[in-house]
Amino acid sequence: LDHILHASVYIPCAFFLMDFNTLCSRRPGFLVWIVGIAIGITTEMVQYILPYRGFDINDLVANFLGVTLGWIIIHFMKK
Repeated sequence: LDHILHASVYIPCAFFLMDFNTLCSRRPGFLVWIVGIAIGITTEMVQYILPYRGFDINDLVANFLGVTLGWIIIHFMKK
């Protein structure tokens, strides 16, 4: 359940990045995906540094899947 919640939190991340989408005219959808993945990696790396939090590779994979699913939804909504 924890990993499903992680993925569901990152699905809207792609929707929030749609305004960022207009900055790159050649591959706008791909840029949203890259930035979403970078946000997911950054949050997990911050948890690795903090002494009261823990890094979990499964959370990182769930973040990746959530951003990817959100990006796929946006991609099909645009078409």
